[in-house]
Amino acid sequence: MDSSLVDLLNSAASSDPTTVIAAGKQLILLTSNNEASKSAFANLVCVVFGDSQLTLDGRFVGLIHLKNAMFDAHIWQNLHPSERALVRVRLLAYLASGQMSSTHLNTVEQLPRIGPCVAELVARLVRNEWLKDGWTDEFWDRLISWSAWASLRAALRAAASFRLPARRRAFLQLVRMLLPKVINLWKMVVSTPEVECCIRLSLLLHTCIVSVGGDPLHGPFLFADEYGSFANSIFEGILLSLNKLLECYQESNRSSGPARLLRRMCKLMLVLFMSCSSAVRDQLVRSVLVHVVHLITSYPLLIGGSKGSDERSAKWLLALVYGIQSAVVPNCKSCFPLSEKGVDEIKTWMFTPVATGNGTELTSVHLSDMLFVLLQYWFPLSSNDKRCLATDPEGCLASGGASGIDGPSYSSSSTTTHITSALAIWDVDSQTRELAKLDVPALLGFQGSEVQIHMFQPCRQLVELMVTLMVREFGDETQTLLLHVVTNMQQQATSCDQYETVMRLVQLCLPYLSLDPRWCSLGDSLVTTGLQIVDSHLTISEGIIDPDMIVFCTRVQCLLVRCAVYGTSDSFGSSSLERRCTAAIVQLIRFLDCCSDMTSPSSASVPSTLCLRLSAANALSWMLAQPLPSGEYLTTHLNPLFNSLVELIKDVSECETRIFLLGILCKLIEVAEMFGCPQLASQLLNLFDRLWHLDTQSAALRSRILDAICLLLVPLNWCADADAQTIALRTSLQSPIAGLIVSAIGASDTSGADALFDPGLRLWASFLTGDEACWSPVVDSLMAVLVGQPGMLDSSGDQFTHPDHVEPLINRLETGEQTELFLKIVRGSLILACRAGREQAITFLRRWTEPFWSTVWQAYTTCTQFTIDGHTRRTQNKLDFLYSSTATVGFADVDEGASDAESSCRIKQLCLLANWLSIFLDMAEDSATPVMRLTPSLVGLLLAAAQRSLKRAPVESHNDVCPLATQIRLGLLARLIYLHLLHSVHNVPEPAQTAVIHTLTSARLDYLSPPPVENGTQLCEFVLFTLERWLARADSLTDMVDRRCYAVACLVSLTYCAQFSVSSETKFGLDTDQLERWAAADTVHSRWLEPVINLCIDVRFSLYPFA
Repeated sequence: MDSSLVDLLNSAASSDPTTVIAAGKQLILLTSNNEASKSAFANLVCVVFGDSQLTLDGRFVGLIHLKNAMFDAHIWQNLHPSERALVRVRLLAYLASGQMSSTHLNTVEQLPRIGPCVAELVARLVRNEWLKDGWTDEFWDRLISWSAWASLRAALRAAASFRLPARRRAFLQLVRMLLPKVINLWKMVVSTPEVECCIRLSLLLHTCIVSVGGDPLHGPFLFADEYGSFANSIFEGILLSLNKLLECYQESNRSSGPARLLRRMCKLMLVLFMSCSSAVRDQLVRSVLVHVVHLITSYPLLIGGSKGSDERSAKWLLALVYGIQSAVVPNCKSCFPLSEKGVDEIKTWMFTPVATGNGTELTSVHLSDMLFVLLQYWFPLSSNDKRCLATDPEGCLASGGASGIDGPSYSSSSTTTHITSALAIWDVDSQTRELAKLDVPALLGFQGSEVQIHMFQPCRQLVELMVTLMVREFGDETQTLLLHVVTNMQQQATSCDQYETVMRLVQLCLPYLSLDPRWCSLGDSLVTTGLQIVDSHLTISEGIIDPDMIVFCTRVQCLLVRCAVYGTSDSFGSSSLERRCTAAIVQLIRFLDCCSDMTSPSSASVPSTLCLRLSAANALSWMLAQPLPSGEYLTTHLNPLFNSLVELIKDVSECETRIFLLGILCKLIEVAEMFGCPQLASQLLNLFDRLWHLDTQSAALRSRILDAICLLLVPLNWCADADAQTIALRTSLQSPIAGLIVSAIGASDTSGADALFDPGLRLWASFLTGDEACWSPVVDSLMAVLVGQPGMLDSSGDQFTHPDHVEPLINRLETGEQTELFLKIVRGSLILACRAGREQAITFLRRWTEPFWSTVWQAYTTCTQFTIDGHTRRTQNKLDFLYSSTATVGFADVDEGASDAESSCRIKQLCLLANWLSIFLDMAEDSATPVMRLTPSLVGLLLAAAQRSLKRAPVESHNDVCPLATQIRLGLLARLIYLHLLHSVHNVPEPAQTAVIHTLTSARLDYLSPPPVENGTQLCEFVLFTLERWLARADSLTDMVDRRCYAVACLVSLTYCAQFSVSSETKFGLDTDQLERWAAADTVHSRWLEPVINLCIDVRFSLYPFA
């Protein structure tokens, strides 16, 4: 052996850092990918797998370097075949040396750090060499004969990682070949006291089953047809092992080995049943259900009930029962499908009376017996849940929950970490409704599931799912049985914890049984009793309140609002929904305020009080989200309710909690129509201003603030019956809101964080929208921000100073939603300017026509390469990209012609252009108005639109992919005719003429350049080409301005062509008869005169029907 390499490896594993670093550098150089070191791997393999002078730590270092080489495909493929063969032979020989004749274990795999590293090397060997030349299935048999269970598991997982269909079929054949051998060994070991060996073989059998990757609903199923006998054999072995484990527990054996084996057997039973076809499940289902329920009901403490164990054993068994129960429900996604025969067996067993030991029958059935045990042991909240809720309510309310440590369990001396979620506890009915949409693998977080979720307390939530399934799907008999169970639990309840369990169970069932007076009366009784307990017990104890009492109070709040909403006509002491909801609001305000009659600073800790207040806010949120007829139940107590929420927002410390509470305030604004209370609205805005400056780094909080202001502003701008106080509020809000808009847009522009960009656009659009929105200098100043020329704005005394020039807003748009908001903002500004009077409209047009439309023109003429998901797609101008489905939907691959499709953004932009030009028309018809000329950018966009409608769109609208856009473009061209621009381009000012010529001849645009007009005949043909399209689309017009422009444009075009025809083909000395004969023979008159006259007559009588 190479003694220098042995010394180097031992040095790399020494305790001296300097020696380790130096030896590590030499090993890296030795194993680097170069020609000089090709033989280094052969030496390394020989030393690592054969030299006795190598220490365990040195061997581990060598295995690490060898593993790195095998994981680097470039290094492995560059090795000589003889070297790769040497690695394979030495690795397997080293693994074979660990075979033990006395036990079914391998000493090499038992070595700390060495065993897992060897298993990874074996897996990598399979990954690199399986099914290639020279590979034989003898490899798998050798691993079995050496009892190398960990290496075999790793090798199977490596082979299962291939996704190609041919490899998947080969892997399925491999598993079915190995399965009989593994099952025989496993059953032989199960009957012996070798717990560790049984655990390892159970893990191997589990890997064989799950690595096939079958779906419980659709397969492929490992145990189908003739392979179903294997499932029976495994199930028998599981039952044998479980019986031995129960005997072991009865002997008070507290070792961890049996507990680990119990978990393995329970999970193995679950994956076994999931991997069976429907026919095989039918054979097993009754026996599986009987034994699992017996294990749950007879030995609950041994499998995790009442936190006696770490609950993992119970989790697999409860998931199995839930999946089998779901099979009774047709088309249930969470079920393990059975045939009609299997379903009948489940139903029969569930309602079979339970027999005692002497053969007599009891009145209970298997289903009720199981329910009693489930609700007793796994439905109550854990001590960790209650402690976390009472001591860290904000952490529990966070999206990831709060973590807590449970002490040593019945079967394990180690502690266990649990996650507590407040929403999963308080809104148990809503949370369970969402979980019921998922299948069992997704609920348990199995690898490969389509949806990955996090169940905070799997055992409790699985029981909640089972109860919900029974109530929702099992019919009246089960509902009556469950009511009997709940009534007995209520009668036997003597503590807050037991009352909380009963109340949570009723809350879980009430959404499905709200029409049953028995359940509504039960809920009302529990709420009444709960409020009495709260009033009598919450104030008498000094110091820290018991977590059980705190959690009980939160449950009272949750059930309180459910009974108010779901209650019958005479429930909760009131005969109407509004009165019941009002009474519930009164109680919630008490908890939100934590008044002196409930708690005092000396009788409640701050976290406990905060828990009560947050729970009341969450209950209010649930009530506001319900589709109630009106929000009048909030009117009487709106002021104290609002003030309580405001104080709560001030008292919390976490940003995520503030966002949650702001969401509740937003719902309150919507439901209670808070804009009708100017005083409360002013307080709310002051709160927003305080929160805005409280945490300047939280974009999520600021985004929620902007959205909340939008909700307050929209109804305020639409309120027609506003009093003087509301009007004053509306006026006073303009400058502060403008400051928020500039701050949100400007901060996003300067910092590069676009989290506030969309909320800022939404607030801006809401600011300008509504019948009661009015023009002000602030609106005019915001246009400067939109076109990239911001000035100085004043907002509540704060000066917002900006650079002289920033990027125009259109250049920062990236999505279709942003584009629609942008166009809505511009249209709103134009409408407000026109609403302010003719003089203001003229001033607005003179000031902002060219600055705004020049940015649109620049976006239209500038082509760039756009990237989606980091990949460059194609060169396109900015407008076409924003109007395409790429920006609207976010697709990565878009058809080259996608920009031609009918786009809502394009329609809105063309409508905005048409409205803008219509105002020009209106001003031009007024002789008292000074002449207003179209700007160069506006003319360029008009003629570019004309190009698309004339060159790329067909004549008939039914052949057009975007008929509405073409119709609007033709309308824009008709407006040009109306203003006498089409046939007098030479009268346009020089800059505009240059823009028009650039538009018509630019090779950068994706259009055909028009042929040069050499004579009047070609020009006449061009005008008639346009006239044909106007007449073809005129019938689909609904707007009178468009119809008038179409008629005038058609008349002007026909007049022009007629004048040209008369001047070119006739002489001025002809008499009337000759002119009539000429007119009848002329193609222009004979084809176009009658359609144009008909259109003009139709438009004339549409405008003046009684003329």
